[in-house]
Amino acid sequence: MPSPEKRSSSAPPDNRQNPRLEDRGIAYRSSSVDRKSSKYMTIEIIFLDESTNVYKITHKSLAKSLFNQVCETLNLIEMDYFGIEYADSSGTRYWLDLEKPICRQLSLSTNNPVMYFAVKFYAPDPSRLEDELTRYLFSLQIKKDLSEGLLVCNENTAALMASYIIQAEIGDFNSDEYMDHLYVSRFKLIPLQDEEFEWRVMENHKKHCGQSPAEADYNLLETGRRCEMYGIKLTPVKDHEGVPLNLSVAHLGVIVFQNQTKVNTFSWAKIRKLSFKRKRFLIKLHQEEYFGDVVEFMFEGRNECKNFWKKCIEQHSFFRCIEVKRTPKQKPKIFSRGSSFRYSGRTQQQIMEYVRQSCVKRQPFQRSNSLRTSNTNNQRTEGIGGSSISVTPILPISSPQFSSSNAISDDERPKSAQENSSQKSNLFPETPPSPSIEERSHDRAPTDLNNMNLKHNNLNDLSANNICHVVQSSTSSPYSHTSQSFPSNANQIRIESTLDRDHRRAKLRLDKEYYVFRELVMSERTYKKDIELINTWFKEDVSKETTRPAEMLSLLFSATEPLFEIHHNFLQQIEHILVIWEGKSALHSNRTIGDILKDIIQWLPLYERLIERLPFILERINASFRHNKDFERVCRDFEARKGCYLPYTSFILKPAFHITHYLQIIEKLSKFHVNNSSEFAKYLFIIEQLKQFNAEYSVTLNSLINLVILIELQRDITGMDNIVQSGRRFVREGCLLKLSKKGYQQRLFFLFSDILIYASRSASVQFQFKVHGHLSLQHIMVEPTEPKLGVNYCFTIYAGERALMVAANSEEERRIWLTDLSETAINLSHINGNNETLPFIPTIISSNELLDKIDNALSQKWIQKSENVTQIENIDKLHYRSNTMAHVCWHRNCSISAADYEHALTSCLSGYLLRKFKNSSGWQKLWVVFTHFCLFFYKSCQDDFPLASLPVIGYTASIPSEADNMNKSYVFKLQFKTHVYFFRTESEYTFRQWIEVIRNSTINSDTSQHSTQ
Repeated sequence: MPSPEKRSSSAPPDNRQNPRLEDRGIAYRSSSVDRKSSKYMTIEIIFLDESTNVYKITHKSLAKSLFNQVCETLNLIEMDYFGIEYADSSGTRYWLDLEKPICRQLSLSTNNPVMYFAVKFYAPDPSRLEDELTRYLFSLQIKKDLSEGLLVCNENTAALMASYIIQAEIGDFNSDEYMDHLYVSRFKLIPLQDEEFEWRVMENHKKHCGQSPAEADYNLLETGRRCEMYGIKLTPVKDHEGVPLNLSVAHLGVIVFQNQTKVNTFSWAKIRKLSFKRKRFLIKLHQEEYFGDVVEFMFEGRNECKNFWKKCIEQHSFFRCIEVKRTPKQKPKIFSRGSSFRYSGRTQQQIMEYVRQSCVKRQPFQRSNSLRTSNTNNQRTEGIGGSSISVTPILPISSPQFSSSNAISDDERPKSAQENSSQKSNLFPETPPSPSIEERSHDRAPTDLNNMNLKHNNLNDLSANNICHVVQSSTSSPYSHTSQSFPSNANQIRIESTLDRDHRRAKLRLDKEYYVFRELVMSERTYKKDIELINTWFKEDVSKETTRPAEMLSLLFSATEPLFEIHHNFLQQIEHILVIWEGKSALHSNRTIGDILKDIIQWLPLYERLIERLPFILERINASFRHNKDFERVCRDFEARKGCYLPYTSFILKPAFHITHYLQIIEKLSKFHVNNSSEFAKYLFIIEQLKQFNAEYSVTLNSLINLVILIELQRDITGMDNIVQSGRRFVREGCLLKLSKKGYQQRLFFLFSDILIYASRSASVQFQFKVHGHLSLQHIMVEPTEPKLGVNYCFTIYAGERALMVAANSEEERRIWLTDLSETAINLSHINGNNETLPFIPTIISSNELLDKIDNALSQKWIQKSENVTQIENIDKLHYRSNTMAHVCWHRNCSISAADYEHALTSCLSGYLLRKFKNSSGWQKLWVVFTHFCLFFYKSCQDDFPLASLPVIGYTASIPSEADNMNKSYVFKLQFKTHVYFFRTESEYTFRQWIEVIRNSTINSDTSQHSTQ
């Protein structure tokens, strides 16, 4: 596809030669009138459907006034996605700076400028746009980019998108009316449009029968967003060696192209700072990610360089920030220290929260046929040129702003009315705004950015009471085309509440079912990211290592890559259902929830293949990790990534237990369809198949859990190299006090099916636990003993002539350890055969001098091993891995069992929560993922790495008391000693779910301190 041609700005057309403006009632001012009022300037805005509107504004008024009036014209709610664009004399595109006066805009000609209303921030997932009108405008932008050659893609994709465009414009394919491809010729779809392309469009159009215009637009958005050039606007630059390149900025960062081929991407996570100096654009990177920390590009001029820098600042603020703090303008200084430009609008997160929380009535709007060319002779047009016929404006149906009967020029208005209007605002549209638009604009007033994120006074109300049904009516429009060859699809979209349709019991049922289904969507988002982490990040890292175990990696990725594809599509389907359920889309789905969930049965062979391969894969990984230092380094570097919030072996194991999670959700959903025999039968069939699958592979899954525990403990323990052995099973790990010459010392005990190991945390850079001793369980005996040295809950472990005196932190902990030790010893006595001989390790030794020597030797070993790595880098990386189970048990002074590990793999929950600290006054909305006994906090579900984590082992989950002064609903409290957190959910169901899953996963430990004498 050829490169796009730049659009040239033209002067505003004269009223006598522009019937579109006359039809819409716009009183265009003559040049003689403009000369009399030199302080005003006339601006023509071209909308996405090629319709125009003319505004009159003073030179010194802020550009924000013009932008707000344009958005009021469209009755636009999510206005921050859009902007007003203009071009200078050389064709360079600039966005209107809303915080600056019109006269101070960069490279703007004040002589009757022509500006364009366009999408400024291309949402990475347009289906999550809240308002139907916003999605429609996005589809118009994609149509515009495709027709101008900006959205570069292969011919098949272009033909598919073009067929969706025609489906939205003219409806279903009619073989009697459209006998050949000539009807496609009436639309300007791509820059060079030939017969072969039109035949392809026609064949695709035949497949879209039954799709409404809104559905066709949705499919267009979904197809367009997958294109590499979606939202990409190229800017020519040169690198430091003078090589011509193109730069673009998008939601993920700054992208480098050579011609139209992407050669590099600087994600926001890798960028430390962006700056410009005259024509030089500088990207400063984090040094740990690249060999060099500064990348330099040269622009043609300073204005072009600053323009691109401003676009980068806006894109980063909009997509990556929860809120943008407004900083007061400082007093002007004699010497400026750089640009003071900052993004002043709302972020994407704030827009989504505002639309969900506010009760803004979504007005019906009328679709316009914007891409049809004027070809009255039914002949083919050349390229995409040619004059356009009258275009329907994008306006609410009820808005009379562009009706000819309501158009009033300034000359026709009373003088007093003109004076009063000039006192209110500097912005004068050519026609007066309707009262309805003014009222709706007042409802859409942006909230304070500083308080938008941290102080949430109201939760999102997404209950079934607000679930809306979409009804379409074929109300005719005064702007509809009347051509019989191309019937118009000016359907009015209205949203009606279900309050009059369903009785109270049905609404309550829908309410709970909605939140159960929403739980499925939330957990699927997390699961998709987990699979992507293995398929993308882990694969990318290990592929660089030449000595990698290629056979094992090939087996792993060949099993996980198909899972990623099917779950990516599955997530899109259930998110589409959720959007419709929330009343945010005019689309509908032909498949029920039961039909979609039934697809899970088709995936079972893929999961069977993965589970059958996992034992071999994990064993090979462990062997390579222990004996291949390069592979060990790659794995540790992978875990040092911020996005890798769990050990990599846990990510590999996660898919094996996802079927169990589906079974739990589907069992809940089935209870809402007992009265619907056909739908209930689908759920019962799915449940039966999933239970059969779990029963068949239960033994394998249990062995996989045990294998992963042993592998991870092998990495956490130093001083014993053969922890992973065939037949050995993990039983329990936890903290106990061991009596020594210095008194009771904290030790971490690991109980296996054949051996008991005790260790303490070392001071090495890896923060591993060094083994102090071990006991065989073949002839072991345990008995409770009396308190000693002021320490309660003591018991003694006898092994032949040796004895260990230890103490637990509570009576319950002592009982658990006594039971597990006794039962494990009994089970071992019934097993024939001996285990492999363990290396000699000092066991019951009272000499603290010898222990100190061992500590020093182990520490010296790790210092020598890591001499090529700086201590600061290792500490930063390993602190991030300090939330493993062994470290949590050490810090929280508690224990966990093998059953707890299994529960951690099957008890996962994701969703948005409001978090508040004990002494803070504001709530912070965060995306929270609960897995492996730990809460991980993200800014949003799109983020790649968590901001922080909170292991819940040892915490108590409860409802706030009166002393907490928490006058909010659905709030629960997490407390460990003096650490207190409050979390707020959005409904009773989600509140109960979070309380249940955390309570079942927390191990309560006695907070009483053990004192020594």
